[in-house]
Amino acid sequence: MAFTAERTSRLDARCLGSATEVSTMPQKEHLPSVSAKEQRMYEHIKASERKQGRSMKESKSIAAATVVKHHNEEDHPSGK
Repeated sequence: MAFTAERTSRLDARCLGSATEVSTMPQKEHLPSVSAKEQRMYEHIKASERKQGRSMKESKSIAAATVVKHHNEEDHPSGK
């Protein structure tokens, strides 16, 4: 089966979204008081929990609790 230019462009459009769409990390989307590193940690833990078969709600809860615990153990200046 040969890929024609039309078929390839349709595949690209479905797989990549629009050409103007840029994929970026969510900024302070889930836990507003934590660092970018902790935001990435949250996403990683959430994905890991989903792979283990947990529901999305439970995965988010576990990830948030873990990141907040980590955040509180570190020496962070207050946000005031």
